[in-house]
Amino acid sequence: MGDVLLEALPYTLGLMIPSVLLSWFAGNWIGALSARRKILDNTVLPVGYLLTAMPYMWIAVILAWAFGAQAGWFPLSGGYSLDIQPGWNADFVLDALHHWVLPFLSLFLVALGGWAIGMRNMIIYELESDYSAYLSALGAPQRLIRRYAFRNAVLPQVTGLALQLGVLVAGALVTEIVFAYPGLGSLILAAIQNQDFFLLQGAFLFIVIGVLIANFLIDIVYVVVDPRTRTGMAGGTS
Repeated sequence: MGDVLLEALPYTLGLMIPSVLLSWFAGNWIGALSARRKILDNTVLPVGYLLTAMPYMWIAVILAWAFGAQAGWFPLSGGYSLDIQPGWNADFVLDALHHWVLPFLSLFLVALGGWAIGMRNMIIYELESDYSAYLSALGAPQRLIRRYAFRNAVLPQVTGLALQLGVLVAGALVTEIVFAYPGLGSLILAAIQNQDFFLLQGAFLFIVIGVLIANFLIDIVYVVVDPRTRTGMAGGTS
């Protein structure tokens, strides 16, 4: 059982980590830009709400139909071609990346819309807050005000990343089933079909431990990016 889980885990991590991090960074950047540019805001807001309303499995099916079945640009299922021997060589890596694109996009796009809307709303809230009006009245440059607004707006996004990890993991598992991607999602489906309860327990244990570790790392990042947290911790221990 352990060998099967260890074989599936790299595929899930290789799908989850890039989609979570890239969607978070790209979504925050796009949201911050849209809060300052009305033309971009009129595009980002409806597109973001549309993406966040799409279930992971639905957008996965749409991507598979559009870019796999119709355009033929990407394979519809699997983690690599059956005629290629798995290993750390250029042929396998390129083929695995070719199979990885569509599952990654289905996770990336849904998460991107949510982060973009969240950052856009937080930036607007910060720019309309009292300290922004006070700095503006003192004649502070708008660039400086926007910088402070971004630093304050990104803090709830860090907290939101920790809160959304469970949802993102669930979305990744469903996406793997749609694309028959050889990760933990497909392994869980096979275990359910075969009534292999020990394998199910092992897979869920891996997922729970992974989410707990990720939340712990995000808590550390929050302490690093928010000086007020460090000040409060120092004050509490003195």
